[in-house]
Amino acid sequence: MRITNSMTINNFLRNVSLVSTDINKYQNQIATGKLYKYASEAPVKAAQSIRYKARIAQLEQNENNIEDAKEMLKVADTALDSYDAILARISELSTQAANVGTMGKEERDAIKIEIEQLKKEIISLANTEYNGRYIFSGFKTTTALMNADGTYKANVVTSGEDKEAINYSIGFGSKLQVNVLGPDVFGEASEEGGKSGIIANIDSLIKSIDDADADAIVSASRLISQSLQTSVDARADVGARLNRLELTKNRVESNSADLEEALSLNDDAEYTEAITKWTSSRTVYQAALQTGAKSLQISLLNYL
Repeated sequence: MRITNSMTINNFLRNVSLVSTDINKYQNQIATGKLYKYASEAPVKAAQSIRYKARIAQLEQNENNIEDAKEMLKVADTALDSYDAILARISELSTQAANVGTMGKEERDAIKIEIEQLKKEIISLANTEYNGRYIFSGFKTTTALMNADGTYKANVVTSGEDKEAINYSIGFGSKLQVNVLGPDVFGEASEEGGKSGIIANIDSLIKSIDDADADAIVSASRLISQSLQTSVDARADVGARLNRLELTKNRVESNSADLEEALSLNDDAEYTEAITKWTSSRTVYQAALQTGAKSLQISLLNYL
């Protein structure tokens, strides 16, 4: 096969172009710290990188959801703790008021006044907010749960398909209810827009104290004790959810760290290796230029 001068020149230019491409690639690796600049340079790695980044982004969203859920549940836990203390105090006062034979009207009036103030505090707790959202109002987070008289302002559905549970995604395929439904804690109303169970019971207790009706006081006090147990159970459930969030957070952080490491192995260049290959390619490039310069100087005149 006859090797023409044109073939030699084309072969030289092709080889120089390939080496120049390698130099540029390794130079980019050194400058950016990444194995490739364009997906076409490493299509398999580029596709894997996209998958890693998508999962990392999802885990970051899960972490944000977990933190928001934790804060929301902590606010609910604090409110329920105060509610428990109030109900315990009302039970104590009702026990004192039940001794109608030994207690005068002034003493009963003093108990009534304190219970009235405690009732107002319960209404305030029922309207607890977190980050501008009412935490006991179900989906109606911009509406207070109760009016000032203890009637429900927000009609919260607590069961069935329309249950107003706010669920956050906290992991792949894993969700958690982050709100506490008001009627589950403060008692259902006898009718829509009516007084919450606990407020209705407290009003009955106050009337019984005013009437000095010992039996009615004991009956109302028993209902309030049941409300206290309901609140304790709700608080235990909140505590269990907080514990789950803490465990899930640890797992999500671990998964995120593993994916970040995998992404780094997939995308990041080894500086030492890149510099070595860049130096080697530079040497080859310079040698190719020198060889080409000498070989391409030969012409027909050299043989005359």
